[in-house]
Amino acid sequence: MVSWITQIFIIVLGGFVGYYMLIALGNEHRANMIRFFLILLIVVVTLEHAGPAIGRVSQDYKEVNQNVKDLTGALNTVGTGVQKVKNGVDVVTSWPETKENIPIIGTGASKAPPGLTIKEKLMPSSIRFNVPVQGGSISQPFKGEDHHGIDIAVNVGTPVKASREGTVCAINHDDIYGDYVMIDHGGGWQTLYAHLSKIMVTSNQHVWGDNRDTIGLSGGLKGAEGSGNSQGPHLHFEIRVNKQAIDPQPMLK
Repeated sequence: MVSWITQIFIIVLGGFVGYYMLIALGNEHRANMIRFFLILLIVVVTLEHAGPAIGRVSQDYKEVNQNVKDLTGALNTVGTGVQKVKNGVDVVTSWPETKENIPIIGTGASKAPPGLTIKEKLMPSSIRFNVPVQGGSISQPFKGEDHHGIDIAVNVGTPVKASREGTVCAINHDDIYGDYVMIDHGGGWQTLYAHLSKIMVTSNQHVWGDNRDTIGLSGGLKGAEGSGNSQGPHLHFEIRVNKQAIDPQPMLK
């Protein structure tokens, strides 16, 4: 930049000196020619310095444009990855599939559930739930469409704990499930606790897992109020992902 200014200064200075010397000598025609060549020389010198600058600007523009394209591609990739993470359970093929004929569907809670950890989003197979009752044994396993969960035989009145942190999204009564509670854990995961003799939570209530919050007491006595279609004392427990029941046993800690 300094070199260009210096050259322009020398050209202008020399041109004015020559112009006024010719004017003083009475040669106005040649003086006008000097003025023309002076302007032409300034333009040539300017273009000589401006050319590389324009080239650099053009190159910078191309680089910026490419960076924008790369960034856009990266953002699209991240967006796709996030969507896959949100629906990460769709890539799991080891869990049994069942038809969507489950009579109870949680509508979701008004308070956002805690959701999944980053590890669980990336590796759905790492998701685990606590056994909701202590001291029981499985009296009936998961059988897909014929039995959507597991039955855990326990005495009537056994405390039923939330198997994982979440938000109560449904409290109701069903002819089959009896009195039941459903908890939304975020990420499409829900748990259901049926044949309860007493419910101790309210709708939209936040509950903690790790055997901290009792959501009710087990029931299941045949013919007892709230037991539904039950032949004996037990807790019916389900794990659902995107409204589909899966076998709870591999998911239990």
